[in-house]
Amino acid sequence: MAVTLGKNLSSLRVSRQLDANSQRLSSTFERLSSGLRINSAVDDPAGLAVSSKLQADARVMNRARLNLNDATSLLNVADGALGQVSSLLTRMSELAAQSANGSFSLTQRISLNKESQALDQEIRRITAGTTFNDLNIFRSGEFSESSVLLANGDGAFNLASLGEVSDNGRYAQYGAGFAIADYYTIRDRETGDSYVMDLNTDIGSVVSSSVLEVTDSGLAILGVNTGSGTNLYSYDFATATYTALTATATSDTFAADGVDVSADGRTLVFSSQTIYADEAVATSGGTAGAAYRLYSLDLTTGIVRTNGTDLNARLSRAEVSGDGTQVAYLTTASTTALYTADLTSRVSSATLVNSAVGATITNLTLAGIRDTGEVIFASNNNLVGNGNSYSQFFMADPDAGTLMQLTAFEQSGTIANVKLSTDASTLFFTSTGNYTGENADARTQLFRLDTSIGELEQLSGFTSSDPAFGNIRTTTTGRMFVIETAADDVIQYDFSENAVNFDFKAGNGAEGRILTSIANLRESLSFLGSLSLSSQSASQDALDEIELGMEALSQVRGSIGAGLSRLGIANEIAESLVIEFDAAISRIRDVDVARETAELVRLNILQQSGAALLAQTNLQPNLAVQLISGAVVQ
Repeated sequence: MAVTLGKNLSSLRVSRQLDANSQRLSSTFERLSSGLRINSAVDDPAGLAVSSKLQADARVMNRARLNLNDATSLLNVADGALGQVSSLLTRMSELAAQSANGSFSLTQRISLNKESQALDQEIRRITAGTTFNDLNIFRSGEFSESSVLLANGDGAFNLASLGEVSDNGRYAQYGAGFAIADYYTIRDRETGDSYVMDLNTDIGSVVSSSVLEVTDSGLAILGVNTGSGTNLYSYDFATATYTALTATATSDTFAADGVDVSADGRTLVFSSQTIYADEAVATSGGTAGAAYRLYSLDLTTGIVRTNGTDLNARLSRAEVSGDGTQVAYLTTASTTALYTADLTSRVSSATLVNSAVGATITNLTLAGIRDTGEVIFASNNNLVGNGNSYSQFFMADPDAGTLMQLTAFEQSGTIANVKLSTDASTLFFTSTGNYTGENADARTQLFRLDTSIGELEQLSGFTSSDPAFGNIRTTTTGRMFVIETAADDVIQYDFSENAVNFDFKAGNGAEGRILTSIANLRESLSFLGSLSLSSQSASQDALDEIELGMEALSQVRGSIGAGLSRLGIANEIAESLVIEFDAAISRIRDVDVARETAELVRLNILQQSGAALLAQTNLQPNLAVQLISGAVVQ
């Protein structure tokens, strides 16, 4: 090898190799200290891109696992609540079966009915109060509307008419496109069957008639005048038979709202100037009297009872309690003098509510009366210092002399068409008020107020584009019957609360969504608030309703169980994916310690030998100097 002075090429080559080995050794140190093969993009651009995507997917899937755990907790809470509801329904069915036995008296059934109603209210509390992270599990708060045209009218000739509707909304009496006296149509909305009552043919020569009431079992109460005064008849939709109920001795007349039947279908309340013998069959007749008298008629036996309560005029509005023991009423003498009477008392028991509670009432809409005698009504009078003239609901207890305001509406609106549920805890009514912030158009809407849990809901969603309504009939099931003013059509509206839909995130994209729907519990158990055990037949009906409700509840629990099963599978998949994602990331990014350690030893040796060689090569120029010095000396 030539000895030169210009450049030390050997030193430069060794220096370059030493620098490269030092850099590789530095990278090896970084890999071993971090445990990662890829520490920057320069290490492996493609591997970094793939591993970064896998790392994001792994974090999303890990979050999905937590989401699924939360979702499982939510459904477990729902299932636990439904388990309690199932226990309550089982007890209610036991009470109904017990009350349906023919060996119990009315007093005993009333005791059973009180327990059943308490359990009913507890189910509604669970329905409204079961939440998870402030989300109501069983209530969506969103309602759907469906409508059925029952009769075509003609606005010019006013041919259609809307009469009485059963409280449960199953039976409706209306005119179907004709205007013939003493001719009525009654229709079963569940089966679609209908029957036309032609009273002149079915009963005989009729001077005048009216349909006064339609019960939940399909019994129509008729006022029929055949020339010797108006008598009460019943028409049984199931058997298509008529039964005379009274044999008047006077020219009695009846207002449609002045006749009422208890929810258990047993007790009929009416007023008459005929003096019927107490505890006698009403069709046996009576004697003519001067004053109107309050009567209750047992529809199962035909026996009429009176406690001798004389009225100042005939009944204009009567509301009997669900068990048929109490009645609240108004007479044609006054629209604001509200009375109550105990139908089980054998002495006159009329109480003027206005005086009993010390209230001056100038505006009143009667809602109903509880089995315990408290009266519920609406008024815009400032009765308990509510401080405004807005219509409110009140409850008066004549025995205790107390008056309680049930609502605190801060919106104007006329309350009308009020229906009180069988257990007297839920009010259905129409109003133009914007109580829930959903009625800015001030349209007539249907509302439901559950006083047992303090919940007010607007069931309908009519807007200014909907036609105006004439006659309206409300029910205790959220069903509403109307006549449209313009077309004169009879229309049935049904309002049901939508199912509660939960969208659980279990991964990326639309494929990562798990949609679980929980049927609205209030709709699944639509009988809540409407059951009565105060008669044998009503108890049997209640038992049938509860059995259907338990089937519906089983379906709800089945859907929750299916959701839990799906969430469990999704959770297992998510856990597996997280593990596989982590494994894939590890294979791409994690350092091979054995290999890197061997590389570390190799590079250390190369670095040390390079440093020694660099020292040697740096001495080569000195050799040239020595040669030159020797030549000079010679």
